[in-house]
Amino acid sequence: MISRWRPLWCAALLLAASCSTLVAPRTILAESDLELTQKEDFLAQWEVSLDVANAFLQSEHNQSLPKGQYELRNDGMILRGPDRDYEVTVKKTTMGGLCATFGYPAQERSWGFVVGSSHRGPAVVANTFFYSVTGKRRNPEMLAELILHETAHQVHDVGTLRFTRTMHYYWFSLFYGYGGHPDEAMPVMVNHEYRSFLRERGDWPAS
Repeated sequence: MISRWRPLWCAALLLAASCSTLVAPRTILAESDLELTQKEDFLAQWEVSLDVANAFLQSEHNQSLPKGQYELRNDGMILRGPDRDYEVTVKKTTMGGLCATFGYPAQERSWGFVVGSSHRGPAVVANTFFYSVTGKRRNPEMLAELILHETAHQVHDVGTLRFTRTMHYYWFSLFYGYGGHPDEAMPVMVNHEYRSFLRERGDWPAS
């Protein structure tokens, strides 16, 4: 991120109105601008990504997340862990769009995470959950990594989960930059563990 844009970015993220679209099986299935085959394709992408994520969670490579299992429900995901469950809802919002503008596909919340626009089409699928910020369709392995990374913020209670933590997150980013951000340490560790898992499977680098 270019340092001269940091103050503008931080202020915009804190002040932006949050128009919201739920990204979930029920909203995808209800989208009139999608053919049934398209709906099935996006849902299959999501389901396969959770199969990959669940395989990682149960593997020896996973040292930083609960040995649990994701479930895809009508309104989104839930991670069922041995001690507690975590709601992992996905919404396309104005704030998610601002993050995407600066190259970040998602931003954590206490209930899941927000994403932005990345592709022409209905908001429930034309977003940085299913596509990269450059508009390339995510494969299941890369979608699983995004889900795991954002869930790690909830599990370790770091990042923009509450107002005070949001202020701290952007205060640090404003003065010190994103690289080496303390609230990203554990989620980045999950990335490393997950990629080690993919290498063992022969699926990394994931194209």
